[in-house]
Amino acid sequence: MNEISSNNNTKNKFLPYTSPTNIPHIASWIITTRCNMKCVHCYPDASIDSPEPELTENQQIAAIKTLANAGVKCVILSGGEVLIIKHILKLITTIVSYGMKAWICTNGVLVTPMFAAKLKDSGISMVSVSIDGIDASTHDVLRECKGAFENAINAIGILSSKDIPVMVDYTATKINVTNLKNLRTMVQNTGAKKLNIKRFRPLGRGRKNIESLQLSLGEYGSLMEDYFYNVSDSQLAYTCTDDPAIYAYLRTVKRLNIENSNNLKSRIGCMAGLGWFGILSNGDITPCPLLKIPIGNIIYDDLKSIFSTTQIISSILDRTNRKGACGSCPENNNCGGCRAHAFAVSGDLLGEDPFCLIP
Repeated sequence: MNEISSNNNTKNKFLPYTSPTNIPHIASWIITTRCNMKCVHCYPDASIDSPEPELTENQQIAAIKTLANAGVKCVILSGGEVLIIKHILKLITTIVSYGMKAWICTNGVLVTPMFAAKLKDSGISMVSVSIDGIDASTHDVLRECKGAFENAINAIGILSSKDIPVMVDYTATKINVTNLKNLRTMVQNTGAKKLNIKRFRPLGRGRKNIESLQLSLGEYGSLMEDYFYNVSDSQLAYTCTDDPAIYAYLRTVKRLNIENSNNLKSRIGCMAGLGWFGILSNGDITPCPLLKIPIGNIIYDDLKSIFSTTQIISSILDRTNRKGACGSCPENNNCGGCRAHAFAVSGDLLGEDPFCLIP
């Protein structure tokens, strides 16, 4: 019995969300770190002249086939800015041709009606567009790009007009914290289908700007509790967060009926190595797109072997080994704490999540 399967017991109800081969259903691929913006909170530290190596087009196509054969169900292409890649439509159609869902993340600058029409024809399942404020004075500052807000809003409108589902990603920071209360209405008016509230993590360029960006734990907690407090079923269906500890906290204080949420993170907590895994631009496999810890390479290593024999994956899936507050938390098995944030702060992959709100 391999290391991951050995964790399959009655206390761990999360393994059914992985495939029979123990490979998470979702691959989140930072396919390029080249970008036409230089956002102050960017975790891959992307820029127009990024030196990070990328797979060739043929290698990317081969990697897609590998993912499909391994049982992956959804491939998220992110960056950097994925629309910089000239053959991006070919990659999307290839993903779809293998029976997987394709999803891209973009800042919206390069979205045009003509491109959106082609994107619709490609079979795309979802497009994520980043919005970091309710107006240009906030969004453009975080993106260090004049006109970024207008381009993002226009992109959502164009994509929605082609019946392409759009999810808006928003990262909560000191700079845009006052925007959140009005964000849901603003985003709904754009035609987007979902709003994802993301926790700021001190990674990449964000680590360099932590003093100007990171909210205190109290500020962050108040923000998220106010936002999710007594939300209606329809609002909960519309809004999600990438923060597993928020769902755990709201369950603990009985301010969220989590059974009404179909969001994967609300049900399994930290998705690292369980609900999804990361792929870097050079093909390196990581437990999570936020964790830059290579455990293999999509071109050179056997994907099934990576997830069935790697000790790092086994350690992440075994939630009985967490340290600090995460080790004694009653929500341990339903949350697990954000491994990326724990590692970023302490260097310990199994350390406590420093932004958990549970007392």
